[in-house]
This record gives sequence, structure tokens and C-alpha cells, in this order.
Amino acid sequence: MTGYAEYYQRAIEQQQNGIKLVLGPTGLGKSSRIPEVVKNNLTHKFIYLANRKQLLQEMATRLEKEHMPYVLLQRDLEVVQIMLQTQYEDFEKILADPRFIKALREAKQKYHLKTLESVAIRRACKQVLEITGRGEILPDWLEKQANTQAHIVLQAFRFVLLITRDKEEKSPSYNWLVDHPVVTTLFPAIAFRRKPEICIMLVTLQKAYYGFFDGAQTRSLTDLSAEKQLILFWDEFDFLENDLVQLICRVPQISDPFDFVAHFYRAMAHHKLPRQEFPLSDELRERIKTIVQVVDEIKDKLNYPDINQFTLTRSLAAKMMPSIFRTNHAISSKPLFIHQTDRSYQLELKKSDKTWINATWYFNRIGLATTLIVALFKELQRENESVYWELMRQCFRNTDFFDQVISIPRLPRHQRSQHTSQRDGLLRSGYGLYEINDLQQRTDDEEVEVIFYQLLQTPENLLFILAQKYLIFALSATADLHRCIHHFDLNWLENRGLLLPITDEDRQDIQQLSEEKAQRRKHQMSVTQVNGLNPADPYQAILENFLHTVTHNDEFDEDTGGYRSQRLHRFFATYLWLLQYGGKQPRELLFFNSFRQIRLLFTTFASQAQEAGIYVVEPLDKNPWFQAFSLLLQQKRATVIFFNAELATQIRQNPDAEKAFARLFWTEDPVIVVTQYLSAGNGVNLQYTNEEGGKELDFTHVGLLEDPYYFFTKPDPVEQDLEEIFAGYKENIWYQAKLFFSH
Repeated sequence: MTGYAEYYQRAIEQQQNGIKLVLGPTGLGKSSRIPEVVKNNLTHKFIYLANRKQLLQEMATRLEKEHMPYVLLQRDLEVVQIMLQTQYEDFEKILADPRFIKALREAKQKYHLKTLESVAIRRACKQVLEITGRGEILPDWLEKQANTQAHIVLQAFRFVLLITRDKEEKSPSYNWLVDHPVVTTLFPAIAFRRKPEICIMLVTLQKAYYGFFDGAQTRSLTDLSAEKQLILFWDEFDFLENDLVQLICRVPQISDPFDFVAHFYRAMAHHKLPRQEFPLSDELRERIKTIVQVVDEIKDKLNYPDINQFTLTRSLAAKMMPSIFRTNHAISSKPLFIHQTDRSYQLELKKSDKTWINATWYFNRIGLATTLIVALFKELQRENESVYWELMRQCFRNTDFFDQVISIPRLPRHQRSQHTSQRDGLLRSGYGLYEINDLQQRTDDEEVEVIFYQLLQTPENLLFILAQKYLIFALSATADLHRCIHHFDLNWLENRGLLLPITDEDRQDIQQLSEEKAQRRKHQMSVTQVNGLNPADPYQAILENFLHTVTHNDEFDEDTGGYRSQRLHRFFATYLWLLQYGGKQPRELLFFNSFRQIRLLFTTFASQAQEAGIYVVEPLDKNPWFQAFSLLLQQKRATVIFFNAELATQIRQNPDAEKAFARLFWTEDPVIVVTQYLSAGNGVNLQYTNEEGGKELDFTHVGLLEDPYYFFTKPDPVEQDLEEIFAGYKENIWYQAKLFFSH
């Protein structure tokens, strides 16, 4: 055993849990040696987690070459599609089987869901086939519809399995279902749990975050389980923190915590807790009473929940709207107090009466109650689903909160703990931000809206929970480079004893592998700084004047700071340098923060450039995945491809798209791929072939043409819906808070 196989084995033999960084440049074997490690440790279970489906498929290929059984978890929509395409007849036989019909009827009686009917399942399947039948990349709104229908199918089969399952899993109906090919196709994780010979499961970060059903219960990153010791591989570890942040921020949250807590309080305190037997569990009753007591503390000082409206006098509303930031402490842009009137909680900036309540205290109480309620329901969903649905109906029927609670992924079991600092509180518990928004109403010009931004989970806390129980291998070439944002806070994890040390033996292995790779590839690297166009060159002077005209055109975006026009100049300066010094068949990858303005030169302004005799553009290979052009400049032709980071993952998962991309390199002309920095984590494969079936090669040139500044997202009302904008705000708040508390 050599190289990374030995690196992994040492850690497995020495450690039961913690985070072990697996460092070293790309191509040394961090991923490729994993099958060997699994084969040598069959007494363990392994989960390989990555942010891209392409990586899972590559790992699946490696395992197949080693004749090792594995389980690959795909998206809900994909597994339903596969089942309908390959096992439709068997699926229909299950739906018609008396055992299934009986169990489905019992599930509907227990969970009170209208979709638990055969006709609803068949209708959902028909919708999935109609929506996905053409095999095209679906727009977001249509994919949401298909996902909703797929969820109906999976939910029905999951509830039937839960109804038929007994504790020992000896029920004939359960064993008939759980081993049925249709069911194992819909829920591949069942085989990983039940079959000892399957030692590794491949799963995307998104699937692991939202959860998967293993035949007994729904598992997720917060509550993984295995009968054998579990070991996790996290590939491309550098990118997973930001991927997790995006997943967490895009999860629906409780839209109005004040009304949410009020609904729960009225249902429990007024209608249910007076019955001494409710809810047939002393532990659950005490949990509910604890939440009720939090609200009672508010009621001692305010007329809540009878009053649930906020106002500001016009003189104060005209001033800057205050906001309050809460981790386990609170930061407010301005002091804020609540003056209770007959009709509202009037917000004041100065405390003129000792009976006025500190708004920070009130918002913290509401935030705490919201967190406790959500945590309670998520634990019930995991441990006692029938009681979960009953309490959901009792508290939130006929409200938006019902769907919002369902949409929130499962949280770790809630543990109230004392945080040692604001940074500790942020990384363990997330944040709550209350923003005061003037509604500008004519009928009631004093009413204001309290907007609530909340992060109930954090990437660091997820990693903290997992590392306490399992050994995690974090595969990354650069994870040890210290960064505050777009990266896990490894110092915080190290201070909690969860970051395992890199030993001298580890470093020697990495150094040896790096030297062997350098000898094999014999690569040489040089760095050239391209300063811009040369006005002393007659052609470049004409080109520069043309670009100046373009940047002042109404169709060109406003160029505050000159960054957008700078992109145009750097693109052409790099292009001209490549034509002169790039050698034979140059292949260049250019990174920008955005290529929108460069692409305008190939579309909107292409005809003007041709009329002026500056360059000629011809579109190539029209397809829905990327845009490619032939560029003729100074009698030299090149292929220019615009590769969108947002579509990169879809392209890498679509064989037709990959073939279309590969064909563009089968030419003697230079090929330039223009992409965004974000694509480095979204699937740009830094290799190509110069002919069909040829050897994969590295790009000959890479251009880093801008300082990346994509740490914060900019809301775009034209391109984004309200949910995406809201999620962007939450993500920005998270990273600003990490920066604020980092020192």
C-alpha cells in the first residue's frame, strides 16, 4: 500500500473521529485511491460526498473497475424517471397489489394526506413523463413542477414502507416491498443500510443536505447512521462551505416569526396543554411547555400575541431604518425600544418611559421561540412522524407556515449551549436579523414591517456535529490556506479538537507524489503579464477606439470604475498575445468575474466591427448550453467559447453537451474558453482532446484577468425572483458576519 492509500489507512487505524485534511495538488490520487481504501476496510461503511454529479460518476467508474458494489444516490426526479423508464410494468403491479393498497389506505388514515391515493400517484407519474419526456434541460419553473410530482410518488412509497415496517423488520409485507426492484430503485440507500457487501455510498452534497430515505427513516447530514463504523470522504472540500451556505440560504424560512409563534402558542397553551394527557408523552409535553414559558415571559411585559403590529411615528420613519443583528448576542445600528399603545408596538429610538421594553430583548425571545418550535417539529418528523403531522395540523393548518415547516431540512437535535463568544454563537447557531421597513401606506402611514432574516444552520455546525462522531477526510489542494469567507473556519474547529494534525509522514507522502507527477508530465510553467492594448500599434489603436465607442453605447452597461471596459481591453490584449506567442494549437482558458460585456462584442456589436474592418464573427454550433464563435482577426482565425459557470454542472451531466463542447477543440486553430471564476468549482474540466478519441491534454495557457470579487452576491431584480434575492441577502449577511467576528 503506497501513496494516498497509505495516507488514508494511517488515519483510519489511528482515529475514530475528526477532520483529516487530504492535501496535495490535483492528479496525485486523492480520489483515485479511495476504492483501494474501501476494499481494505470492509468492516467499515463509507460515504463519498461531492458537490458535482460528475465526480460521483467518476468514482462509480473507478469502483466498477475494481468490481466493488456501491450505491449512487441521485435526485428525486431522476430516480422516479429511471423507475418509470425501466420498471413501469412492475410499478403498475405494485400499485394493483392488495398488500400495497391496504398499506396505502392505512397511511392515508394515519397521515391525513390527500396524495396518498393510487390515482394521485399515477397522475404524478404521468406529469413527470410529460414534463421530462423530451430530454431537454428544463427551465427552473418547469423543473420545480416535475420535482413536486416526483415527491408525491416517493412520499407515498415512503409512508407505505413506514406503515408496513416493524421494529425487527420481519413483517412479510415490509420485506416484500423493501427488496422489490421498484423500491430499491426509488430508495437506493436501503441497500447501503441492509446489505453488508455494499460498503460505499456516493451522494451529492445537495442530496445529503436535504435527506434520503434508507427504508427505516429519512437521513441527512445531521443524522447519518450505519451499523458499521462510518467514514466520510468530502471531495473538493474547498468549495463545500459556499455550496452549503447557498443550500441553507435558499431553504424557505419562517416568513413571519411573530405570527408563527402566536399560532403555536394559541394552539398549545389554550387548546392542548389544558388536557393533562396531551400529547401522550411526558418528554414532549415538557418541551412544549418550555416554549410556552418563553412566550409567557413576553406576555408578562407586552400584550402579545393579541397585539402583533409595529408602528413608527412619521418623524422617526423619515430617518434611517434601524436593524438588529442577533447571534447569541445582539448588535443594533440604533437603540430601539417598544412603546405599547392600544393598537400596536410603537418603536422608539429613545426610552422616555421606564415601562418601555428593549426591542432587542423582545426580538430575541421571539427568535428563541421560533428556533425551539422548528427544532421540535424537525425532531418529531425524524422520530415520530405520525405525531409530527398531528401537531402540524393542530398548530398551522390553513396557513403558509404549514408548508414552510415542511420545507425546512432536518436540523440537528437542538441543544441549548452557552457560547464563549459572538463568533462561537454565529458559527454554532447562525443568526437572526430584523430589519424595519416603512410600508409607505396611505391608509395607515405609521405601520411598519419587521422583516426577518434567519439562518438556523451553519456549515461549521454541520461539520462540527459530523466530526464529533465520524472520521471525515477533507480532500483539497488548498484547504490549509487561511480564509475568512467561502471557506470553513478551520481554526474554530481546531480549537474544539476536531481538526486532526498533518504529520511529517503525511507531508513526506505528498512531497514524494508531487515530485513523481512533475517527472511524468514534464510541465514547464511561466508567468506573463499582459498590460493592455498598445496604442503605438496601428491595428491596436483602431481596436482601442472601437472599444471606446462600444463602452459609450446605450446598450453597454454603465461602467462605474471602468472595470467593464477593462475586461474588453484585457480580452483582446491576451488574444493578440496568444496569436503571436502561443505556439502551435494553443488552448487557453480565460477567467473573468463576468464575461457579459465581452460577449456583446460577438453579438450586439459584431456587425459594426465587421463594417469597420476590425474583426469578423461567425456563430458556431448553436445549442442551449454554451455559445461558440469563430473569430477572424488580422487574417488569423480562432474559436472562442463562452462557458457559463451556472450551466457548467448541467453541461457536465449531459453527454450531448459534453460531445458538443469536445468537438470545438478538433481544429488546428487556437481555441479560447472564456469563463467565470465560479466555474472553477462548477465543473470546467481543465482538459481537452485535439481529435476524437485522442489523449486528454491540459490547457496550454490559463489567464487570470481580474481580481475575483464574487464573495458577495448582488441582487438582480431582472434576472432573479424574490426568493433568490432574499436568499442572496441572507448569504451576504452570513459572510459579512463571519468577517465582522473573525478577529
